[in-house]
Amino acid sequence: MKVAPYNSCIACFRGDTTTVLALKGGAEWIIAAMHKAAGLSLEEASATFHVIAEQEIGCDPGMVPVGRLDFAVRLCRDCAAKTGATVAELADFKTGAAVAGYVQPLEEGSSDA
Repeated sequence: MKVAPYNSCIACFRGDTTTVLALKGGAEWIIAAMHKAAGLSLEEASATFHVIAEQEIGCDPGMVPVGRLDFAVRLCRDCAAKTGATVAELADFKTGAAVAGYVQPLEEGSSDA
């Protein structure tokens, strides 16, 4: 089994990646966005999201959070260029600064709370 280096890109596993794919939306939308923007297969995107949901968000195994999430995964500039994705600096995302990213459109009558 291969182990990814510390702070690696979600797609190529290059270590010390400081850029992120910033996403805001529901679990299924985020999985689809990781598939399209990071170039992961749907199976890889789903498995990755479920691991993060369990280990980082505290969801029960196999479960995902409900509602809209501000979510980021490390994606290097080279992998982003392959899909045309926009990446942001992780440091900016962590501070809550406005960063370029992808937001799931709201359904009519809902709020972005």
